[in-house]
Amino acid sequence: MNRRCVSASAANPSFTIDSALLYAHIDTTYNSSDFVLLEQSTECHNCPLVKVCSLRHSTTKLLVDTTFKSVIAVNNSQGGIINCSPWPVHFGEYGHYNLTINDTSCTISEVRPPVNSHTPIYWAFLAYLTLALVYGTALICFNRFRRVFTNPRITESDSDRLLVDLAAPVPRKRRLGFLDTFRGICIVIMIFVNYGGGHYWFFKHSSWNGLTLADLVFPWFMFVMGVSMALSFEKAAMSASFSKYRVLVSVVRRSAILFLLGMFVINSNGNKNSWANLRIMGVLQRFAIAYLFVACLRLFSLKTASHIRGMQNNMSSLAGPFVDVLVYWTDYLIVGVLLLIWCLIVFLLPVPGCPSGYLGPGGLDDGGQFANCTGGAAGYIDRLLLGDSHVHRRPSCYHLYRTTQRFDPEGILGCITSIFTVFLGLQAGQIFLIFESKKMQMKRLWYWAVIYGVGGGILCKFSQNDGFLPVNKNLWTPSFALVLSSLALLIISVLYYTIDDKEWWCGEPFYFVGMNSILLYVGHEVFEKCLPVQWEVPMNHSAQLFMSLWGASFWTVIAYAFHLNKFYLSL
Repeated sequence: MNRRCVSASAANPSFTIDSALLYAHIDTTYNSSDFVLLEQSTECHNCPLVKVCSLRHSTTKLLVDTTFKSVIAVNNSQGGIINCSPWPVHFGEYGHYNLTINDTSCTISEVRPPVNSHTPIYWAFLAYLTLALVYGTALICFNRFRRVFTNPRITESDSDRLLVDLAAPVPRKRRLGFLDTFRGICIVIMIFVNYGGGHYWFFKHSSWNGLTLADLVFPWFMFVMGVSMALSFEKAAMSASFSKYRVLVSVVRRSAILFLLGMFVINSNGNKNSWANLRIMGVLQRFAIAYLFVACLRLFSLKTASHIRGMQNNMSSLAGPFVDVLVYWTDYLIVGVLLLIWCLIVFLLPVPGCPSGYLGPGGLDDGGQFANCTGGAAGYIDRLLLGDSHVHRRPSCYHLYRTTQRFDPEGILGCITSIFTVFLGLQAGQIFLIFESKKMQMKRLWYWAVIYGVGGGILCKFSQNDGFLPVNKNLWTPSFALVLSSLALLIISVLYYTIDDKEWWCGEPFYFVGMNSILLYVGHEVFEKCLPVQWEVPMNHSAQLFMSLWGASFWTVIAYAFHLNKFYLSL
């Protein structure tokens, strides 16, 4: 944003996205040049007020940010800071405001009302809702027409054969639709936010602690990968040709391909074609590491669902309900040790110039006293082991906290807690294998969702910044893993009930998107700046939201085309 202050006689600064125009009027006995305008966003945790500009005119014009509430103050030549009322203030986009300053106070008032920057979201929601209703109605009418006019007349012999078929149905294992649907929902959200999310702050990654829509996708993918792993291992174990060695080779091969593919994708945009600046860690790389560890862990302790149910029959009434935990107690122990290692590193590892256990973004955080401590131990390990030039340049905290250090949100230390997330998904997958009653499956999904949610809430003290371990996607804290796993279980339970149990919905259009998630992930990253995927539009919420929705819709149509041709990319 252009924060240049100009005199009243100069032309108004051009509005940018999420900006408002502020007129600073000085009515005081002091010289106007004695005043300095200070500002800070309330989203910036424990950050000091920073200088915007010196007020050198009786009336000064400047743009202010409208993303979050702001604290405005004025510093006079006597060294006193005058806090402006209201405190804090939330400016509205494209609004005009007066800041009136006198010897003892300053007040902010509205001159021209702002626009409602959320209006494009309402229109987009209405458009997609209308499209869904039209599509659903047309599909129902088409299916009824086809049943009435295309079904052949049933003859007597056909009727006899039909009665036989109904009397002795052939059991057929059906692919669980909720998994592909949930995966598809994640990929559509991911494409939408990666293409800008309309430049709304709640569609972008959180600056540091807390959650936004963009923060949900990655851990949900991790969790679903764990669920899918449980189902695929069960299928492999039931095969007559099952061999742990062959499965292990396949796991290692897939992990290597994922890691290399991730390095290709993450270094294919921008000016990153230099080996000296090659970024090593990334989204697919973390998938590869977590998949390799959890798959190997479960492979060596693998038991079929029928075997576990047999063990449950021999357990006491108290132990039986926890059979899915008890039979894999060694896996829980190993993952618990990993979490302990994560905590020991985070809270005890000496980081030069930083306090032990620092979990903040550095920069302006905590008054700027830990400016070069971005990410604490996690950031230090990446810069130490990978090298500063191989770490992500601008983390999500860069603009708000004005950080100068590099930090990788997909760094090394976060792999440990990502493994924890995948493991929780793996255990959720066991619910669908061990417990055959749909009612019992639903109950257990909700039980674990509550346990994970409460556990994560206790760790973060149900607050954004004041907990033992705040919910933080950049650090992938255990509280983040627990809270997102809880949300994933709740969504899975709803999708499972509506798609696979009651069959009220088939999962379209997300179902066929989820069946080609790797293809769409790579495609949307590689072709991000290519026509007709994206093109340049004005920098306002309406145009940017259209482009983000267009990008997500474009790849949904591509997925549907591949689905019609039965083309699915798998590793």
